[in-house]
Amino acid sequence: MGEIITFYSYKGGTGRTMAMANVAWILAAAGNRVLMVDWDLEAPGLHRYFYPFLRDKELATSTGVMDLVMDFMVEAMTPPSSEQDREKTWYLRYADVLRHAVSIDWDFGKGQLDLLPAGRQNASYAMRVNSFNWDNFYERLGGGTFLEALRASMLREYEYVLIDSRTGVSDTSGICTVQLPDKIVVCFTLNRQSIEGAASVAYSIVEARARAGRSETQVFPVPTRVEKAETLRLDAARAASRARFDGLLSHLSEDARQRYWDEIEVAYQPFYAYEEVLASFGDASPRVGTLLHTMHRLAARLIGEPEITWHAPPAEKRDQVLAQCGWASSTPTPKAAVLPTRRAAALPTPEAAATRALSRGVSGRGIVRPGYSFFASYARPDAGSSGSLETFVHDLGEFVRLYSGDDAPPFLDLEDLPIGEAWPDSVADALAGCRAAVCLVSPTYIRSVSCGREFAALKRQEVPIFPVWWVPVREPLPAPLRDLAFAGRENNIIDRSGLHAVMRIGRYEEVYHVLIEDLAERIARTPRGPRRAKVRWEETPDAFTSSAPAILGTQVVAACVAPTTAGPGGWSWRPFDSAMVSELIQRAALEEGFSTVMTSLTPSFVDEIRDRIGLILVASTVMESHPDAEILRQVDELAIATLSVVVVEPGAPPAGSKPRYPELLPHLSGSHQLMQASSEDELASVIRRELVRMRSRAIRDKTVRTSSAEAPPQPKITR
Repeated sequence: MGEIITFYSYKGGTGRTMAMANVAWILAAAGNRVLMVDWDLEAPGLHRYFYPFLRDKELATSTGVMDLVMDFMVEAMTPPSSEQDREKTWYLRYADVLRHAVSIDWDFGKGQLDLLPAGRQNASYAMRVNSFNWDNFYERLGGGTFLEALRASMLREYEYVLIDSRTGVSDTSGICTVQLPDKIVVCFTLNRQSIEGAASVAYSIVEARARAGRSETQVFPVPTRVEKAETLRLDAARAASRARFDGLLSHLSEDARQRYWDEIEVAYQPFYAYEEVLASFGDASPRVGTLLHTMHRLAARLIGEPEITWHAPPAEKRDQVLAQCGWASSTPTPKAAVLPTRRAAALPTPEAAATRALSRGVSGRGIVRPGYSFFASYARPDAGSSGSLETFVHDLGEFVRLYSGDDAPPFLDLEDLPIGEAWPDSVADALAGCRAAVCLVSPTYIRSVSCGREFAALKRQEVPIFPVWWVPVREPLPAPLRDLAFAGRENNIIDRSGLHAVMRIGRYEEVYHVLIEDLAERIARTPRGPRRAKVRWEETPDAFTSSAPAILGTQVVAACVAPTTAGPGGWSWRPFDSAMVSELIQRAALEEGFSTVMTSLTPSFVDEIRDRIGLILVASTVMESHPDAEILRQVDELAIATLSVVVVEPGAPPAGSKPRYPELLPHLSGSHQLMQASSEDELASVIRRELVRMRSRAIRDKTVRTSSAEAPPQPKITR
């Protein structure tokens, strides 16, 4: 079993995150499996120290803590399906840390350094954090037990887990300091408010953990940003802080305490004040007086060892990393300086591939045929910016080519389709001419209309389909997917966490290799049939619609009220195009994990959203004259908590103009459920924000649906 160490500070600006990032790197470089958790949800920044080593550098698509707890909360509020009762340990699969962790792209030898981010840093992140109800999470939904399961998952997968906690006193800092850790590092600066605040909280943490029956708490107070110019004031502050924290160092002898204070103090280093640079790269060696030396000593203290043997980065790689960290670098880093260390799947030698091909009766390698070796079907939001999808398709394509002797390439469409438009000819051609299809199944995939249509086209054309768990789906699968054999599902880690997680975590490279090879052999054995007739977008239904899962707070019923033409004067964009608006709603909803049902604004609309979230988009030009305006007024009078109306404009309104929407829809306006958008980007942002807000409100107020399922038992822990 491993250990969990929380880094805490009462005030901001102490260098807490910097200290944790450095200790994590040193522990991984010493051969340990280390996980870093960014639990500073209101101001996440841990990933900035690892900018050169992350593929999704801005975490635009990387999930994390907020996604993890929100997934649990939504499932906890959703009744089990009629097909099966919910098992009592259902929450364990949502506590799987590997579903959200990502490896730092660096060769640590036997070590491993992974990051669990705070969450996707997109337009709605702040809304997700600010609207999350931690009291509801704990008191009504069994959140304490869920966090115990998350703790067990972390300790099962890693030797050391380092948590970057929020400052001050809050629900989230209580989670990080009372419930989760085995040891606590308390960072503080040498001024009165920081010393007193940090010490008071540290003593209260020890008392709270004792009341909760936790094991003896080891606290490591660490003075940081120590400026040595004012010697007299420095000595006085040192004496005061050591006296204040002395009662927390009972795990050290009196002589050991003096040595501890002498070596653990973090001096202010101007070099590290302006850029997020790790000391392993900023300092050439861990000589006394450097930040690297202090971090080395802190790491040794935390794991109870007199010394740590670790591998420093080579000088040439230090220079490459520093070039990517500094403000002074005015030009983008050349591709040659990027430091990828993860390997693509190891390909067999040409001789081995030829031997395997011949054993299947293939006459030779290098046969060029029309069409594609396989069609990769995936949901756009699952592609992300890490490059995992492209890597998987490339590696699988190379194996298929070597095993089959067929040089036909795979098909992966990475073009972003214009809103509201059908498949381009390239997709229709690929569907007609592929040998097989690989479907990367995820919760987003089964809610995507485009993926549903692709799947329907593949079934209609009798294309052999090989599904893969990209991200495991925990709700019942749509009927067309249920009887298919998923590649790699016999492997526990893929079945539990999905292929995307396996590709993000460095130590599972062999698991990835085995799956690629097995899947490639299955595709290579599939005979290539004649070219099929092309399917038409408008004639292809969504194969998943009829069995779309109804999950609390994740299904939105949307209606669009708009004129069919632009009207006089024209518009700077196309909100009058209902197909465009429909696709825009679906795409924005998918990015936040929602399924979408498009409908019309009729008197039955209220009944349709009774167990769901409702969203109405209405063009400003029809607010008063359109036949549906009266229905809008009736909807407004009902004041439904899980309904929002977004008024779309042709462009920014004239300066000083006052819209009449609040007068026409006073109840929605008064409850801040009436929004406005004057551009396509603004509309997409508003939709995402409103969906997150309404889901949070639905969960908090139980206005969508209440769960009859038993919540997980609560541990006896006082927050």
